[in-house]
Amino acid sequence: MAVSNTTKVRECENFTSGKYERRPKGSSRVAYGIPLILMRMLPVHLVFLCCLASCAHTSDGSASLETRSFTEGEALAVIHEVLRSAGAPGQRGWELTLSGGGILSADFRIQSSRFAIEWVSPQDRSEMTETALPIPNADGSLRVVAASHGDDEAQILLLEFSSYRHVTGAVTRSSTAPSVVEAENRLSRDVRDFLTYARGQGL
Repeated sequence: MAVSNTTKVRECENFTSGKYERRPKGSSRVAYGIPLILMRMLPVHLVFLCCLASCAHTSDGSASLETRSFTEGEALAVIHEVLRSAGAPGQRGWELTLSGGGILSADFRIQSSRFAIEWVSPQDRSEMTETALPIPNADGSLRVVAASHGDDEAQILLLEFSSYRHVTGAVTRSSTAPSVVEAENRLSRDVRDFLTYARGQGL
């Protein structure tokens, strides 16, 4: 006998509160896909885990959707295309000394200006301290840090991989994570906003 999600959620709530409802005689007494007689035979901690597993499903009965971020190659392709379309081609591999310490080979130097862009990959984050490579701003605003190349000052936009996580499959109404298209649009928008800023600073 199939058990609706609404019934499963109600049973989960009643079980955890100690108010499990006895069903009419002859009806199926199943919670979380496990007969109650078997649940009584399980240790308490296993029964609790069964409850959590049942409640972990979304309201439409599907499992929680997985998310991922862009690989470095995927992100750099998006950044390259935005710069190209804006008429500000990027030069690859510009070595900079960060104001917080550490040396970084920036992914893109915008034309021959003092502005650069770096995609902060998981490897970058693990190899450098937060002092050298600051974490993203909590309010979602662009993170631009000071750097230098020899005697020349520079400014570098940090694009953190974790800020662009998205659903790996189809997005449902219950999903709170963005789709891959929405994440790509955000990345493109952040690069364009930085270009606007740089041009206002004399790019």
